Amino acid sequence: MKRSDLAGWAEYGYCASHSRYFWGLCLHLACTLGGLPVGFALTGAKADERQPLLEIFHLDPP
Repeated sequence: MKRSDLAGWAEYGYCASHSRYFWGLCLHLACTLGGLPVGFALTGAKADERQPLLEIFHLDPP
């Protein structure tokens, strides 16, 4: 069986809006009101949405 290249990064997570489980990664974006992305984080599917946002704000200058 061939393993995916994401085997060390991706995780199983649950999407409440679709009521199903998925395997993969989550992209978290911090954008301006005009829609310009100013920061991002890539996490496993089980990650809490609040923690990556705090880390984006901590790493990027105001």
